[in-house]
Amino acid sequence: MIAASSPTTRRAPLTIADARRILVPALIFAAIGVELMVLAAWLPDTLGVWFQPDKNGYGDFPVFYRNASGFYLNGFYSPGLAVLMHPLTYLGMRAAFGVYVGINVAALAGVAFLAQRSVVAVPTKVAVVLGVFALPQTHWALRVGHFTEILAFAALAGLLLSDRKPVAAGICIAVLALKPQYLPVPLLYMLWSRNWRTLAVSVGALTAMGVAGIAVFAVHTHHAGNLFTYVGDFYSSGLQHSASFLTTGQQDQSYLQGWQYSWYGFLLSAGIEPNPLLAADLFVLSAAAMLIAWWKCTPSVAKVATALGMLLLTPHSTFYNWSMLAVAAALLLRSDLRPRYLTPALVAGMALAAVATQNATPFPIPVDVYRPAGTLGLYWLQPAALASIVVLAIFGRRTRAHAAVVEAAAVLPTIPDRVEDPAMRGSVVAYAPKLLAWGALAVAAAFFGYTSSAYISGNGPFHTDSYFGRTQVLQALPADFPAPPQASLEGAGAGSHLPYRIEWESSAPTNDVAGLMREQLNDGTWRVVDSSDADGTIKLRSTRAATGAVPPIIAEIAVTAAGAGSKVLLEFSPLPASTVPGYDNWLKSIGLIVHNVEPNSTAAQGSPAR
Repeated sequence: MIAASSPTTRRAPLTIADARRILVPALIFAAIGVELMVLAAWLPDTLGVWFQPDKNGYGDFPVFYRNASGFYLNGFYSPGLAVLMHPLTYLGMRAAFGVYVGINVAALAGVAFLAQRSVVAVPTKVAVVLGVFALPQTHWALRVGHFTEILAFAALAGLLLSDRKPVAAGICIAVLALKPQYLPVPLLYMLWSRNWRTLAVSVGALTAMGVAGIAVFAVHTHHAGNLFTYVGDFYSSGLQHSASFLTTGQQDQSYLQGWQYSWYGFLLSAGIEPNPLLAADLFVLSAAAMLIAWWKCTPSVAKVATALGMLLLTPHSTFYNWSMLAVAAALLLRSDLRPRYLTPALVAGMALAAVATQNATPFPIPVDVYRPAGTLGLYWLQPAALASIVVLAIFGRRTRAHAAVVEAAAVLPTIPDRVEDPAMRGSVVAYAPKLLAWGALAVAAAFFGYTSSAYISGNGPFHTDSYFGRTQVLQALPADFPAPPQASLEGAGAGSHLPYRIEWESSAPTNDVAGLMREQLNDGTWRVVDSSDADGTIKLRSTRAATGAVPPIIAEIAVTAAGAGSKVLLEFSPLPASTVPGYDNWLKSIGLIVHNVEPNSTAAQGSPAR
């Protein structure tokens, strides 16, 4: 008799669908970890500017504040900008700046809100919102006092509403006239798509805004001669200057040009002279790719190309204005682009390009009008944006979109659903291990994303002052430098004027400490070349000539009273200072926001739109 064999139970092989169910959430939580790391690195300084502008700088806000207070014309910004910002001038500078940044942050939150509405899963919504706030260019836009986030929200809302609510869309798009270099592409798209109502409302609203600004300027502001002649000459001379500056003038580069994310800036970053003809070829290539996307793609995909073209086709586009890249990402998330994996791939690619390009941007740096134009590396963002438009033109065609099968999202029942359903109450305990497993996966992926990105970028727990730590600074101090009498070392690190800084506290009075150090620093080896005594601070500047392999040294000493004793601050550097290890990093750390302009300065008049 043959015994019956029991069948062996075999585990089903892991399928691609199973791998996707694990990999996709893991990547989302890893992205959340990366975004949290970026925010941890960037947010403190941004909040410092917002809430302590007297210490950290107002950026360009004083320019806008001054023009709004007197309704002055301001370069190629819309004349209506002064009218819109005038209510802020009834507040003090600091309070007005706080409200102004708050409005920009609210607009940024609006962009994040509209972007996350296109996704369903809560972790994905969190990743989208954090991604909008984590873009480095966004933080710089807030720090330098520009209203880029208001423009981003207006552009996103205008493009989203253009098919359903043309009046509201037209008003939103007209807001782009406040910084008009970003206005032509959206208007051309409305013309191309024959959205006449949106186009008409946009033109009417931006015209009304400009006329209102000029009218208020005529009434409240003194101007020489006939109003029409004055305004005509103002904008005519500005157009002539801009035409020269944006073409042949690009060959006469200054350090400011290294901040441009236009094709001129890309050529500069690649080590190529920004020849206007070569830049024109890149502009034509970008325009052709965008037009093909308009022609062949569905409206939702064409709007993504419009948002990218708005940035690529602007000859003067400063790096912080590329925070409007979030507009393209939000539109991409709402598009019908297929295959579906292209959307996260394009968003991730542009985000990485934005981070890499910001790292190569020479900002902030000390003001130096003689500094030659240059960057710290290749600007990846422009070719990434152009490549994205090409991908949209290939995969976003109408025929592909209409033939795509709409996949129904599989929604797992939540724990409350299971508890309320009597038939499922018994499975709550069985479901708990899966919930714990997914929770562990989420924590592990987010931790991996945070730590790996922190390690690569040298932030967070991996941040080190390898060049200007206490040990490195003390080792760089010349052995024959005289220490202050009766002094104890209080600190050492990077200086604010010279690369190295050391601080002492002495129990001796200020005059005694300064007198003894002046004598020791003028002994023949060291030579005092300058000294001053003002406001209770005695300052000495001493130099030492090169001896053998030891380079020349410059040292600046400041002695101030500290109770009954003294505080001594030394900053020093070998010459040239560029030989100091980590010199470029030190320049970044002391960089000034060069756009600061005092409210009473005349520099605001006629400054180009940035």
